[in-house]
Amino acid sequence: MIFSFAAASLEPDVEYPLQLVDTAGSALWDSWSLRTFPYPDAKLQTLRLLTFTCADGHPESGGADPSFLPLAVRRGLLARGLSYRPQTVIAIGDHIYWDQRTNLENRGEEYGRIEKVFYEQIGWLDHTLPVLETRNETSIKAVAGPQINPFYGVLLRSTLFYFVSDDHDYYENDDATDKMVTLPPDRYQLEFARFTSNAYLPGFLADRERPLLMSGTGAGDRAAGISESFRTFSYGRLVETLIYDRARYLSLKGLHAGLVPPEVERWLPRPKCGAAAAHTVASLWLVRRPAARMVPRCGR
Repeated sequence: MIFSFAAASLEPDVEYPLQLVDTAGSALWDSWSLRTFPYPDAKLQTLRLLTFTCADGHPESGGADPSFLPLAVRRGLLARGLSYRPQTVIAIGDHIYWDQRTNLENRGEEYGRIEKVFYEQIGWLDHTLPVLETRNETSIKAVAGPQINPFYGVLLRSTLFYFVSDDHDYYENDDATDKMVTLPPDRYQLEFARFTSNAYLPGFLADRERPLLMSGTGAGDRAAGISESFRTFSYGRLVETLIYDRARYLSLKGLHAGLVPPEVERWLPRPKCGAAAAHTVASLWLVRRPAARMVPRCGR
């Protein structure tokens, strides 16, 4: 389960030591450090940003799907990236791979037979049942925990990081065939994804640059004003990057089709005009709309 701690009176661009202790004051783990971000209007020259995607896959899935790199290789790649000491890490989706319905119904009989054996060994998910207080809760922990915990460990504890969801994080591949259309997420996909996020992946923090009425904000199991899907990452006046989930609200409805809701699409090309960020990245995860609508109107 994810725990959050709020610390007041911190200074910007300062490295602070952190330590977890029990009620008796004894250390539960070795200490580590974390640097706060600079002032929003700070004039900076450099930013080192590490981004990656498709990082996970169950460590026992090699027989069912040999395309997944071994856990040791993936963890080594992450450690190598972190050795350059980035100020921020953005993990661009596909933190979980467990496309049970997609693989069983849409990949051919032989492939589905092999996958079914694997799913039943690790944790069969019943799409007709909720997560909490059913066998699905035990299964999802067996499915998601080994994909996340041993991969990240505590590698990111001294780095600010963001996780944004993509299709596999909603427990299916982004298929659109005569048999099935998997996005936007079905009820079971959204429930599985939200449970996984709550249990294993840190959510976005409060964001003064994002409208509070945007889709994905205001859920009862989140702090007030917290978004599940959209976030602004700013580093002083040097750069502004808009992070968005392109799977949760995808629509295929003819002329109204798009990857994000209309109010989010209006937000995406909004540059940081007041502070004049030197670089505004509004299409890090591209929305399939006319390119002219994605051009920032100020900044560079």
